[in-house]
Amino acid sequence: MSIIKHKGNGILVDHGKFTKEIYRGCRAQSQNSISSEFTHVKLAYKDIYFGIQSPHLSREKDTLTSRRCKKRKLPENEEEVSAKMYHLTVSPMLQEMTKNLALELANENNSLCEQQSQKLLEDFSPKCTICSDLCRNLCLSSILKNASNIAITGNDPIHLAKNDADGKLVRYIGETPRTICFSNEVYLLPTQCTFLLSELGNMEPLIRHSMKSGGFNIIVIDPPWENKSAKRGSKYPWLSLKEILSVPLDKLMDENCLVFVWVTNKQKYHKFIRNDLFPKYNIHFTCEWHWVKVTTQGQPVFDFDSVHKRPYETIIIGQTWKHKCNEKHIEPTVITSVPCTIHSHKPPLDKIIRTLVTDFPNPKCLELFARNLLPKWTSWGNEVLEMQHIKHFQAKNQN
Repeated sequence: MSIIKHKGNGILVDHGKFTKEIYRGCRAQSQNSISSEFTHVKLAYKDIYFGIQSPHLSREKDTLTSRRCKKRKLPENEEEVSAKMYHLTVSPMLQEMTKNLALELANENNSLCEQQSQKLLEDFSPKCTICSDLCRNLCLSSILKNASNIAITGNDPIHLAKNDADGKLVRYIGETPRTICFSNEVYLLPTQCTFLLSELGNMEPLIRHSMKSGGFNIIVIDPPWENKSAKRGSKYPWLSLKEILSVPLDKLMDENCLVFVWVTNKQKYHKFIRNDLFPKYNIHFTCEWHWVKVTTQGQPVFDFDSVHKRPYETIIIGQTWKHKCNEKHIEPTVITSVPCTIHSHKPPLDKIIRTLVTDFPNPKCLELFARNLLPKWTSWGNEVLEMQHIKHFQAKNQN
């Protein structure tokens, strides 16, 4: 299981192991296959994505930066004071919890090193078979031109052009992970996943799906917050607070719904969630979770007292209920894991939520601003297939 250790209010998770579990026995085409036959392979994100062995910044370098800042003798603004006070409040608890889980992580990585030494399947190289007669005959352009939804089974090779799926709800109803060809590129689909690839202004297919099914019980939101790094490096398109506030949560939530919002350490955004976003949709603040990013040896990826970057991010949790008796009791929790080196790729909350929230035996789950897919989840975003591309995965022996 991808949850390595659950100790008190701390959870140690393995993001890479999670992908191994959900893509075990994936139906894909082999390089040696001259037809459109499938082979079964075990897939996972590349090991190198979770191979951070030492902290990114040393204390000495950060201290030097701090000294340079002090030379300016500029007074701290309100945001900086608020961020410092918040850090002083949560940092001791996060450090203590991380320290308790570090030994477990080191032990787990000893066995992980053995797994990484497995011989890769050299004959596995999924590729589009658009040139084959079979795939060309199965191209869905003609039959989907006027369709609002797309249903994919687990049996046949599929080729989708971008305009076939863009702005349409795609449902994969198969019981086995599989590959599909989308815009001449190969992507992986986990079992029983649903997704909508669209911009913020074209969420109608998702809204219709939500209203038809009665709304979602669990909603995870990972907004593209504006920050200097995103603007300077063009790492992702960001949205204004006004645009984030326009997400139609009221048309997506069940009357009893848990909402999990990922947020950076900028206190302006913390206040926005609690004072603007939640009140607009009658969402009651519940508690906060924190994700602490560590190396394979259990060290924080940044020093906790780093001037510019903290080794943690926050998840602000709220909930709606029809009756007060339906209110869920959720404890503040610290999630510890080795982060993926792909920018802004968060650990999946699926199994953590299912472990800690047992009130919904079969919850209807939705992720907004998603960049990957999850089994039995609905995912929406304009980069919803980003981390499903085959280039991010490697094949391993089944045993």
